[in-house]
Amino acid sequence: MLARSLAIALFSFIIRRDIYIDLSTRSRAMAGFCVAGQGGGCASAYHAGVIKALEKRFGLDSLKGVRGSSGLIINWSYVISRQTDIIIPIWEFLFRSKKFITPLRHPTGRGVMDIDFLVDRVVYQGKFALDLDAFHDNPAQMDIGVTNAKTGQSRFFKKDSSASFYKLLHATCMVPYFGSSGPVEIYDQMYYDGTIGSVLGLERIQNEQNILLILTRPYRPIAHMCAARTLLRWALLRHESPELQKAIWSMPMRYNKTLENMHKIMRRKNVAVICPEEKLPVWRIDTRLARLRKTIAQGYEDTMHHKGLERFFARL
Repeated sequence: MLARSLAIALFSFIIRRDIYIDLSTRSRAMAGFCVAGQGGGCASAYHAGVIKALEKRFGLDSLKGVRGSSGLIINWSYVISRQTDIIIPIWEFLFRSKKFITPLRHPTGRGVMDIDFLVDRVVYQGKFALDLDAFHDNPAQMDIGVTNAKTGQSRFFKKDSSASFYKLLHATCMVPYFGSSGPVEIYDQMYYDGTIGSVLGLERIQNEQNILLILTRPYRPIAHMCAARTLLRWALLRHESPELQKAIWSMPMRYNKTLENMHKIMRRKNVAVICPEEKLPVWRIDTRLARLRKTIAQGYEDTMHHKGLERFFARL
């Protein structure tokens, strides 16, 4: 009788323990982490190195969501579709093709970045095509930022929006003064790059507890733009709506304000920031393959040697 009672008690303990472990595992998986941050033209290749290192050190199964725009969205779409192995080859292809960035044909800047080639010829079809079924099957969420070309206001579309995903990619990457074409029409509204309206996408993760912020510039305020660059940007923007121009000119101020607010967020939430200590080797508009490779390598090294990430992932 005693043996039977002990057996029953032991069995009950094991069952309760297994249930507890299972629920704890599920709870951590549900918590996960969200990514926000910057793109930045060719500097977005930094994400490719970051992603490679994160996958090696911690895995990416605990990714809960991505909020942002432009190059950040392109890179992390391939994480959600579980195609991380082709992110770096995509960047190499873009630079080797001589079709994505064409500065000599567009010396003033407008049209220098062919977003149509990026989305229609790389993401949509061919050997680097995004697996859209796997992308949608993954429970990780994605909020894709765009900016209204008339009002300068930010808008985010979820990955399961009825709007064409490829149109959203066109819009979120279409910088007014670099893009190959004009704003992109979605639901009878015209949209540009989401970074204009929302510099880091942080307003979309106010309710998240675990935030991984990835910047493609050093973690410090943006300096004033030089006179020549200011004049060129004015020339390229003068035909856009006054509201959009205002939003673009206010981006540095809003970015610096966001960095100030990050200190408050860090006190309340589990936050890690991955960013270069100095300017990246590659420029926002660049065709130098060696600089691209150095930028990807830097993203990898910055992440592999980031001591704070151990604490961040341990707290998920």
